[in-house]
Amino acid sequence: MEVLVVDDEPAVRTVLTLVLSKAGHQVTVCDSGAAALDWLSRSDPALVLIDLSLPKVQDKSVLAAVRAARPALPIIVISGMLPEFDATMLKREGMTVENGVYCLAKPFTAKQLQTLMDAALAPGDRTPG
Repeated sequence: MEVLVVDDEPAVRTVLTLVLSKAGHQVTVCDSGAAALDWLSRSDPALVLIDLSLPKVQDKSVLAAVRAARPALPIIVISGMLPEFDATMLKREGMTVENGVYCLAKPFTAKQLQTLMDAALAPGDRTPG
């Protein structure tokens, strides 16, 4: 499965690439929202992992821009902020599990990531396991 990783921290991109590749996924990494949107205009990944704290793209958050470009694409938001804050902020923006947007707090384990990926990709079921 093809996965897009969007994070401005090189160490996070490296670790996610290693973990996802080891699990058998094809991984593309982008270090900015602009690069991710450009890549999405030419490719069709099964899932995208986005760091919540990336700089804005054309006055929108990267998450909102990706959601606008690909409304059905499952998204896992990765963040080092407090999970409660992330969940509240995402819900206020209409980015919910029901809409295919999941939140994963840093640091996380490979097992936590895989569990959330499985939930995000499960047909018709938008509740994390």
